[in-house]
Amino acid sequence: MTHTSSSPIESAARAYGWSPITDYPPFYMPAEIREGMIQALARGETHYAPVPGVPALREALARYLATLGWRLKADGNTVITNGEQEARFLAIQALCRDGKILALPAQAHPGVAQAAGVGQVQTISMPGSQDGSPEPDIAAILTALERGADVLYLESPHRLTGKAFEADELAAIAAAIEAADARVIWDQSLASLVRPDRRYVSPGAIAALAARCLALAALWPTLGMEEYQLGYIAGDEALIQPIQTLRQIIGICTTTPAQWAAVAGAEHMANLLQERLTELTLTQEQGLAFLQQARVTPLDGDTVAYLAFRAPWPRGASLLAELTQVGFLVASGEPFGAPDVVRLTTTSRLLAL
Repeated sequence: MTHTSSSPIESAARAYGWSPITDYPPFYMPAEIREGMIQALARGETHYAPVPGVPALREALARYLATLGWRLKADGNTVITNGEQEARFLAIQALCRDGKILALPAQAHPGVAQAAGVGQVQTISMPGSQDGSPEPDIAAILTALERGADVLYLESPHRLTGKAFEADELAAIAAAIEAADARVIWDQSLASLVRPDRRYVSPGAIAALAARCLALAALWPTLGMEEYQLGYIAGDEALIQPIQTLRQIIGICTTTPAQWAAVAGAEHMANLLQERLTELTLTQEQGLAFLQQARVTPLDGDTVAYLAFRAPWPRGASLLAELTQVGFLVASGEPFGAPDVVRLTTTSRLLAL
């Protein structure tokens, strides 16, 4: 990835170079998942899937969402997409018709602004928290609603830091959205990667919020399926119906064999996820110790996927090189709107400390 910015961390890293943005900790794909695709091809599952997705995969998705507190049916409440970027595009385009105003975090995954940039979507910006964190807080959300936002786009856990909203924050967000009669698009791609010692609170667990929310994510992070480009959107049937209609118009090609691979992945996800969370937790804990030794204070986060910190830091680019050597993928926060932040994506490789 090439950057031309002269931000503090860019100048420090110019001699070192950045890793490409890696949204999820990289893992190999288990043979059972690839076998699921091979068997689907052998059965002739090469035709277009139903617009919402293969029924068996949507059933597996509904079961997974239930573990996060959602009460959704596979049929009518879920849509499988060609990756999380298509999910962003569909959700934004479906909810932001007829001049509706979309409030976007000033610091968010770069795919959000790209999806909102298609068409005539009117947007306003939500700044980070008053304490300096990249994530918008309730004050920023209330201000956006007062400015006329009809739809909010939120990430929890946040895609730069891994910070998730606490239960009291979620309750306040739910009350604000209900009072404003607004809607929310909720990126929960990192929900399955929340640290074992933290509790993730999903919007699906709050009835008033769930009724006004479209949740989206990549499908099955940590199973090594990123190359298959699968994502999902889930929510109340009244919100999902326009998604299905829009996808029927634009979704000419589908990923039927890949969806059957994801069905196989769902059967193995529980055991594999626990094993891989353990590996990532170990790596992250060693990384935290490394940062402490280097006198670097990480930003608050709740997942095993990332560590993030702000400039300046000791030793400049040499520190970034050391972090790569000990098992992190190092990327700039500039594409996220945070040019003074470094994001470390955890890997399962044990750190050579």
